[in-house]
Amino acid sequence: MKKILLVVFFGLIFLGCGGEKEKISYATIEKNLFNENLEGVLNPLESQIAKNLIVDSTKNNYKLITSVELEKVLYGGGFGESKTLGDSQDSKNAIDSANSGESKKVAESKSPGDSKDSAKSSGDSADSTSATDSSNLQIITTIPRGIYILGFIKGAKNFEFNADFSGVWESDTKNEQAKFFEFLGDKNNKIIFYDNGENSAKTGALWAKKLGYKNVYLLAGNFQSWRENNFEISFDMPECCQM
Repeated sequence: MKKILLVVFFGLIFLGCGGEKEKISYATIEKNLFNENLEGVLNPLESQIAKNLIVDSTKNNYKLITSVELEKVLYGGGFGESKTLGDSQDSKNAIDSANSGESKKVAESKSPGDSKDSAKSSGDSADSTSATDSSNLQIITTIPRGIYILGFIKGAKNFEFNADFSGVWESDTKNEQAKFFEFLGDKNNKIIFYDNGENSAKTGALWAKKLGYKNVYLLAGNFQSWRENNFEISFDMPECCQM
């Protein structure tokens, strides 16, 4: 009897601790983010991450951008017609489909500030400059400075936020709000937030929306997808972030 119990005990330990964990590829998540059959191309954990991204972005009216799209903006010039989410008109369908186990493709979405006559590009708003103009782009990384100095996306400014959004500035960051405004610039700028997967970028995006910024994006696969794609990592800090 004791031998049987020992076999069961160590078997449970092996299954609980020694089993192989599902690998997460954020580049794969980004590539299939708008696939109608997430479960068919992603493992369960990746599929859940993709669904959460869709639900959060539609619920909070910010948009998603992939590393491939951002790389084209930085080195090829222009947002084009990226398949980003954030259209309040499509929010309910996206949330319902994600919750029901399906992800629907939502293209040519418009930001909450768009008018009927505004451009169909998901990166455009009625007051923004040309979609092919990246001069009004601001990239904000919310990772700790100690990690930031080890490499970042070209031009990214470092502004730390906590992972859990509270809606109280002093609880969400130790930095000054005036500095945040300075980093983001004009309210019509395109603002892209990213982190290393710890969810602090979402806090930054929510604060940008709360403070009236119209074109707010979240890098869907965070910095991990950028690295998986072997895109350029910069060490040339913007003047504002040098110490």
